[in-house]
Amino acid sequence: MNKDLEGKIFQIPPQVLAFLKQQPDVSSIDRNKNLLKTGMVTYGQLKRILHDMKYLDKVAEPTKYNLYGGQPLEDWGTSILKQYRDTIKNTKQSKKTADDISGQSN
Repeated sequence: MNKDLEGKIFQIPPQVLAFLKQQPDVSSIDRNKNLLKTGMVTYGQLKRILHDMKYLDKVAEPTKYNLYGGQPLEDWGTSILKQYRDTIKNTKQSKKTADDISGQSN
């Protein structure tokens, strides 16, 4: 499924970009600056950001968590990846069902 999403580019919603713009300017956070500049994130980048956020202590390190995009990016990113993964899964299942009905096999 991941290979089906490789190279996919997602446009970051305005509310997530607005949240990122509110964060303090920290020169070491190139990721934040790049997201703001392009307004886009690739599948690989989004997957990595969400992975990093998952292991951040939101209570002990709220500034770092917010520089990653905070709750708005985490909610949107999780939602968009689930949506695309579900679509791919359903498409593959539909193709398999159609092939089974028509007597074809892979």
